[in-house]
Amino acid sequence: MDFSNTKKENNVELGDTKVISNDDTVEFLKNMKIKIEDIIKQHNEVNSEHDILKQLTKDIENHMSGISNVTKNAIESTNLLFEKGNKLLDLTEETIEKSVKGRQAIELNKKEIESLEKEIKGTYSSLNELAERFNKINQIAQLITGIARQTNLLALNASIEAARAGESGKGFAVVADEVKKLAEVTGSSTKDITDLIRSINDDTKVVLDNAGKSTEFVEHGIKSSKEAMQKIDDTLSAFSEVENIVKAVKNSMTEQKQNIEEISQKTSAIDDILNNTSTQILKHIDEASVVDEALDESVNELVSFTEKLN
Repeated sequence: MDFSNTKKENNVELGDTKVISNDDTVEFLKNMKIKIEDIIKQHNEVNSEHDILKQLTKDIENHMSGISNVTKNAIESTNLLFEKGNKLLDLTEETIEKSVKGRQAIELNKKEIESLEKEIKGTYSSLNELAERFNKINQIAQLITGIARQTNLLALNASIEAARAGESGKGFAVVADEVKKLAEVTGSSTKDITDLIRSINDDTKVVLDNAGKSTEFVEHGIKSSKEAMQKIDDTLSAFSEVENIVKAVKNSMTEQKQNIEEISQKTSAIDDILNNTSTQILKHIDEASVVDEALDESVNELVSFTEKLN
């Protein structure tokens, strides 16, 4: 056996094997380079997504902070409106209370004026009756005055006849003289009564005129009181409507306040969750960054190694 040929053949085989092995290695390294480039590309995309995620997290935090501020301002504004609503309601109730008291005072004053009107009208009626009676007395006095005059004339005629009769007519003359004196006294008294009645009638007319004016004044006062009461009733009705509206607004504001507070609580809870989530995300991103740095080093080493092999 020729060992030299065998050795040669073996060398060829070994040589061929070596060549094939080098080709496979080169092909493998090329594939590895392509995969490494893909990894680098994906890694860059991941880093870009990390940046986007960081920015998105910051944007969410900013939005939530803005929402919290808006909610806080809404609560403060609602509290301020609620406070003003309470003041308006208190003022409305106070005005209604004062209006009611004012109406009661006017009602009492109206009753007093009506009572005064009744008394004045009663006095007016009594004065009219009294004036009529004085007129009747005056008529009687005039009649008595006429009778006194007639009596005086008769007494004068009797005195003349007694003087003609002489001594026998003296007694009759004395009686005639006394009748004359009585007629004169009666006439004088009747004149005094007539003058007094005339004076009383004049005073009565003045009182009646004043009573009539007082009655007109009282009637005007009653009319004014009724008008004032009507205006107060209208005011009370309007304020009652305002009170109902204010109460409805207050109730609505209370519900709105509760809703805003509930939103604030939920927003605060969401904010806490987002803060925790953001912290965890940033933590994971930071951890991923550390891994990325290590991966970058490894990839760079592989790239450098493959380049050297090529």
